Amino acid sequence: MYYKEEEITTAIEAAKAIIDSRTKEVNEYKRGYNDCFALLVEYDKQLRGGITAYNFDFEYSDFMGFFVALKQQGYKNLKDMAEKANYEIIKNKRPQFGDIAFERPTDDGGAAMIAGNSRWVSTSEKNLGVCDKRPLFFFERKLLLLARPLRS
Repeated sequence: MYYKEEEITTAIEAAKAIIDSRTKEVNEYKRGYNDCFALLVEYDKQLRGGITAYNFDFEYSDFMGFFVALKQQGYKNLKDMAEKANYEIIKNKRPQFGDIAFERPTDDGGAAMIAGNSRWVSTSEKNLGVCDKRPLFFFERKLLLLARPLRS
């Protein structure tokens, strides 16, 4: 039902490498290419052997623009998007290694994150690639969404 720790570790590292490589190719942070959502897409691809339900082809300029584009793709909200991509919504707000989450963006961090061993992994809007965003807490009360990937 769930992925093994080794599979998650491999997927996170591969996704980080892809986004870091993309970051070196561009001079500025490019949403949909080397941003936090692109990190989640690559993570999902790595978990699922190169196939992902996140085959979105849209552009957006900020956090709110992402939601507008998401609705234009036919999704009601983040929960709907995650469920259709075969993620279990975690209602108790207790993250585990490999979970994905969305929160309101900060000045230097994306809103989409992956739960690492002790920190959330995301991207830097200063075009620095993938970085540790903040500590991972036992209970995450301020998240807009917390979801766990399920085996396809």
